[in-house]
Amino acid sequence: MIRTQSIVSVLDDGKPPNERVTSITRRRKTRDLENKKQRSQDSDTGNAGVSNAVEKHSRGSSSNSSIQDALKPLIDEQRAMSERIGKLNHSIEVCLYQQKERDSHTNLNRDLVLLVILVVMIQAVLNWVLTERANRQS
Repeated sequence: MIRTQSIVSVLDDGKPPNERVTSITRRRKTRDLENKKQRSQDSDTGNAGVSNAVEKHSRGSSSNSSIQDALKPLIDEQRAMSERIGKLNHSIEVCLYQQKERDSHTNLNRDLVLLVILVVMIQAVLNWVLTERANRQS
């Protein structure tokens, strides 16, 4: 399918306007379906009457405190785990920093060794060249 810069594809041009499906109509249809589902769920779960709402509110406040009491140990445990994870994260960051320091020192030492080897090789070549010249002149 060849696309132009518009949303509608080129192949849709041959269809009558009532058969064309654009992204806007698709979004609208899915939004309508979601709204219908939400309304049906609300009507299934909701009960008519103000007394029910007041009863739910009074039960909600008492159940809210009991839920908070039940969740308190879990929240404390989660807080302790978060602290442990934070400490582990800090330890890992320290280890990574130390490893980078060691790597940079290792690279420095490696570079220094290669430089010394290069200097020794240059000296050996110069000594060989100078001895060859001395042998030719004598």
